[in-house]
Amino acid sequence: MKIKLLLSGLLFALLLFGTSNVIGAGEHHHEADTEPCDTPTEFLTVVGYTSPEGHFFDKEEYHVSKGVCLGITFENQSPLEHDMNIDEVQGDNGIEQIHIHLMSNKAGPKMNGIDSLNVTTPNVDTEFDIYCTVPGHQDAGMHAKLIIGAGSPDEDKLPGFGFIFSISSILLLLSIRRMSKR
Repeated sequence: MKIKLLLSGLLFALLLFGTSNVIGAGEHHHEADTEPCDTPTEFLTVVGYTSPEGHFFDKEEYHVSKGVCLGITFENQSPLEHDMNIDEVQGDNGIEQIHIHLMSNKAGPKMNGIDSLNVTTPNVDTEFDIYCTVPGHQDAGMHAKLIIGAGSPDEDKLPGFGFIFSISSILLLLSIRRMSKR
């Protein structure tokens, strides 16, 4: 009887806590805002350059607020072709595609290697990959992260099914061992 009660309790705990990642996954309901914004309330500059070590952006991570009209400026400091790209993502954490392409540090509307556009950031904590689409440049180091708000929830920090199952199994084995000694 005690074993059945203990097993029932462990199964309930496993079902309750083991699905916590799934329960929290649908809390945000926001469609990607594909409407362009006209007046930026926040600004971001991404610099692309080439060095003997490879092709790079000036930072590995760029942090911006959620739910703002973001003015993004891409500056190509290299005589080589570079661009910055973020693929379109639809849904709760969505963003329209961002692509600014400059043939050199002499390209762009003012022929100074600088161009910009405005985009509305999602109203949720998330992150996107920024990369250069010129062949070989992403592999040579030209990639970064655009972090919106606090960024994507790190699911590894939350105890999920594997963690709860492991703890439950250990407790079950210890309980059975203890009961068998009686």
